[in-house]
Amino acid sequence: MWFGIGPLLGALAAPLAVEQSPGDARYMVLRGDERGPSGSHALDEAANFFRAAPTHQIVLIGRRPGRVVELGILPSFVAMSRRELASRGVPGSAMVVAGDTAMDEWDEARLLAAWLHDRPGVTVAFACSQFRSGKMRYVLDRVLSREDAARVRIFSLRAPDCDARSWWRSRSGVKEFMFSWLEMAYARWEGENRPVPQRLDADAYRKKLDRALARAPQ
Repeated sequence: MWFGIGPLLGALAAPLAVEQSPGDARYMVLRGDERGPSGSHALDEAANFFRAAPTHQIVLIGRRPGRVVELGILPSFVAMSRRELASRGVPGSAMVVAGDTAMDEWDEARLLAAWLHDRPGVTVAFACSQFRSGKMRYVLDRVLSREDAARVRIFSLRAPDCDARSWWRSRSGVKEFMFSWLEMAYARWEGENRPVPQRLDADAYRKKLDRALARAPQ
């Protein structure tokens, strides 16, 4: 039982972690928000991908800018990624923006679907954190056509202290395991029929708050 517990626990995380060979992919997709891209060392991996062949390019898909971006506190995902990739030797001509308005993974998949539609025959390596790769594969397979989904290869990025093959050995691994299963279950249960919160810019939010305070009992 003791020697068998490791493989058993690793098998429990298998649906969360998908890793596929990039094959002959000419593009690597990076996704994320102002906090950074999805996956450990994603920017370094993207730079290595570009250096492997001069024809390789990096495709950026960002989330809709949050409040800290609107206020100018942090740069958007696309702006941050361009800056960081340039510092790693990736020229601007090797970066392509597929969109920066995604609300979640479903929107990211739709932005990628539109990008792929204009580039038949192109194969992409989709960089993703290891524990979220299973969910992303599920979403891509539901949004994209069968032919387009086959052109997207999940490039799973492992964190040094958080691996699906040994997740129970660290606190961060246990947290990733639990939250990733919750996210996977939610994605499969809700699908695209998920509630979309209303987003207001800072001025609209202030006016709404003023109206609410004016109606509040004194």
